[in-house]
Amino acid sequence: MATRTPLWATGCALLALTFTGCAGDSDDGNGSSATPSETASASIPGKTANPDRCGQFTASPTPGGIIVGTFGPYCEEAVATTYTTALIPDESSAIVTVEETDADTTVQLQAQGFAANMSYSARLHEDNCGAEPADAGAEYQSGQDPLVLDFTTDASGNATASATVPWVAPDDDVESLLILGAGDAAGQPAGCINLAP
Repeated sequence: MATRTPLWATGCALLALTFTGCAGDSDDGNGSSATPSETASASIPGKTANPDRCGQFTASPTPGGIIVGTFGPYCEEAVATTYTTALIPDESSAIVTVEETDADTTVQLQAQGFAANMSYSARLHEDNCGAEPADAGAEYQSGQDPLVLDFTTDASGNATASATVPWVAPDDDVESLLILGAGDAAGQPAGCINLAP
């Protein structure tokens, strides 16, 4: 089935931030070794350099629903927010790609600079990221199985995760991806990525 432009991700903006510390292999054990800086094409429109990561999430259609963000303290219109720096240090980065067909949704997350050798679980939520993890609202489940991205970082704090679910979220029903610690840090809020401005 042909891939269509994501309904709730099309309006997402691209915040292409300058990545720092791009060394390291992001192999997550599934044969993937691309780092976010290798995946984020220079041809993708929009670029904002750190440290001005606030107030930059502007509406701009992005093919493939690509969102790029650098983590730090919560601020208005930032793409990514850190809640626990021991799990997601400030200046860590992530790329989220959302693809939808008529029947399913695939979300891919590439993490760079997270805590090394740490397990995480990321889930779609109904509201935008805020100053507190609870601001992201309820987990979106579509009345079916939720979309869950479980991943473990390598020694450099890099990882790639992907999940597909047999449903498509209606417009405006999914606004963020909340990342929690897993394993020894199970359930501890780590960070949040806005999927819409």
